[in-house]
Amino acid sequence: YHFNKAEFILAIQTKKLGRELIYEEEVDSTFLVAKEYVRAKKATHGTLFLAERQTAGIGREGRKWQSNTGNIYMTLVLALPDIQAAFKLNLAAALAVAKALTSLVPSPLQNVGIKWPNDVWIRNKKISGVLVDLESDGGSGYNGIVGIGINVHEDITLNEDIREISTSCYNELQTHDQLSREKIVAQICNNLEELMEFSLKQILEKYAKLDILCGREVVVMPKKREHPEAFFGALASHFDSSGFLVVRLND
Repeated sequence: YHFNKAEFILAIQTKKLGRELIYEEEVDSTFLVAKEYVRAKKATHGTLFLAERQTAGIGREGRKWQSNTGNIYMTLVLALPDIQAAFKLNLAAALAVAKALTSLVPSPLQNVGIKWPNDVWIRNKKISGVLVDLESDGGSGYNGIVGIGINVHEDITLNEDIREISTSCYNELQTHDQLSREKIVAQICNNLEELMEFSLKQILEKYAKLDILCGREVVVMPKKREHPEAFFGALASHFDSSGFLVVRLND
């Protein structure tokens, strides 16, 4: 698989997001590369980092993200004026991915939902992980770094480590035809730029429609995973005005 930049450029409709593309065949992690660029002041608002393979992909809490070829490994950098915009980005990023997958042409994916804060699932299997981090811009604003991994062409059923908990676009549609990574990446950029124009309240309303966590039992981990004695069960109730999950304790 090789990313077709010409096809991507035809599909992108943004003013800034994705207009500067830094593409590599292989990196340790597009997320780490983006962080290095931000810290060296070499990344501007909208810079997109993309790779075919990652040797050290990162998931939430530093967990390893398996990075086989044929999938999407991308990171976007966004200049954010304040912490309110950062709250917005955390929700909008997952929404942008979910909306891209539900608008695939000619075969949109069905049953797409978001598991708070920003994993995208189909039924009970994960198809995409989103990781958002902030770096101060030296003033009152931030650089938002949005890492996105999406299982696209990979046949997850061949991977016994994750096949019970993960899926891919190919596994859902049972075909590689018409599955354009270029159009998916472009659509994510288009969606995210548009979503960031909305208020946090409006984004929360859109997010709640795709939420799959509220109403379900969850395990709250107030400390790191090494301290399971601090974990407790609760009911995922709703989101507060900043997008944080509110849970109800079990009596």
